[in-house]
Amino acid sequence: MQFAELIILGLSFLVIWLVTSFILWIVGRIAWGKDVQYTDALLIILIGNIINFILLYFFQYFIEPYLLPLGLIGVILIISIPWLIVLVGYIFLIMKFFDTEILGAIGVGLLVVMISIAIGVIFVAYGLILLALLGLAP
Repeated sequence: MQFAELIILGLSFLVIWLVTSFILWIVGRIAWGKDVQYTDALLIILIGNIINFILLYFFQYFIEPYLLPLGLIGVILIISIPWLIVLVGYIFLIMKFFDTEILGAIGVGLLVVMISIAIGVIFVAYGLILLALLGLAP
């Protein structure tokens, strides 16, 4: 992995962590009241992001060669399977930390995953622009 890729990876990890933690905290306060702590939201998203980044790179290096011959379906599987695993983790973490029922945790978990994916897509799409601004573009 090149230095520029590490910068993009680190920045995307940080932005996804902070933005989705804030959104999770706001939604949690609206849905479940004042017992929801921002530090709990930070911890939930941190654990989810670490698992997600590990799974995405595991899939990219070990599973991708087997799924890419499937074309677009393979690409979708490479991206979606880690996110589904992380969603299950988010649901259990939200239930534990926010002391809620499963339906509320599923709704909030889906929201968090969708926002994380959107931020990740933005970083991938505009990563070269960011690298150029940092003076690291190839």
